[in-house]
Amino acid sequence: QLSPSDKLTLSPAVEEAKYTANAPGYETDGGTIPNTPKFSISGRYEHGFALPTGDLISWDVDAHYQTKVLTDFDFSNYPSANVPYLQKAYSIVNTALTFAPKSGKYSVVVYGKNLGNTLYKLTVYNPNPPSAYVSDPRTFGVMLSAKF
Repeated sequence: QLSPSDKLTLSPAVEEAKYTANAPGYETDGGTIPNTPKFSISGRYEHGFALPTGDLISWDVDAHYQTKVLTDFDFSNYPSANVPYLQKAYSIVNTALTFAPKSGKYSVVVYGKNLGNTLYKLTVYNPNPPSAYVSDPRTFGVMLSAKF
């Protein structure tokens, strides 16, 4: 059950993004614009725990899902969707636990990103053979912030 200490955010998106003209030298009119999934949804949940000392501990988790997407296109045969340029549907989950004292002078965050260790393409380049930038792997860390 949600309480005043909770924050819940959901952000669904539905889109269809198409070129409306040809790029110089390429037949792009009507073709899909790269990195525009037909559907995606992101969500975030945060809960704060106020301690008797006035300090605050908060926990948050966020998730993102999106349908398959064209990450880039092969100029040699666009709008044909070559397999190396397609990213299958995927989801990722991140979480963090934060301690912030009442003084507000510092905070400590313990986090985990891409908990499922999902590998997905961010973009693909056209050289032969194609090469890609991919997501960061599962990552854990501690971050300390201070005000001077």
